[in-house]
Amino acid sequence: MPRLRLVHIILLTVVWLIFAGGHDARATAQLPDILIYEGIKHTLFSNPLESYYRDKGSPRPKFQAWHTANYRGYVATWEIEGDLLYLKAIRAKIDNRMVDLDYLFPGNPGRVEARWFTGSLRLPHGELLRYVHQGYASVYEYELIITVKGGNVVAQELIDNRGRIHPHK
Repeated sequence: MPRLRLVHIILLTVVWLIFAGGHDARATAQLPDILIYEGIKHTLFSNPLESYYRDKGSPRPKFQAWHTANYRGYVATWEIEGDLLYLKAIRAKIDNRMVDLDYLFPGNPGRVEARWFTGSLRLPHGELLRYVHQGYASVYEYELIITVKGGNVVAQELIDNRGRIHPHK
């Protein structure tokens, strides 16, 4: 009888961990892409490559996670030069092997103009105010939001989270 009770407790715990609060079971904070902006490497809390496959109708490669912090199966490096966004490098896992930018975009000259991308690039800055162990939900003192249309930077906004976020809530 005690053994059966232990099995029930374990099963209930697993079910609770998966479904508690409606959160995704894959709630690990993710490795971010990188954005080189004004000559400085920044953490990027956006994934512009996803819109290439979604919006252009191109078949998305079967990227494979190589770590629980990398469910999308790749980490990309982006760069803004002038007012244009470029995909500069990528480290991805496909068919159980690591691939690079030339594999995904053959014949590229070392970088690809990201003319397909329209959206916001989120760059966290400053002290971590609230850590959230899920996706890119952690909150920092500041966020630089860079708005891009057709690969061109059209606006920037600096958001100050210091007065709006309470670290321990």
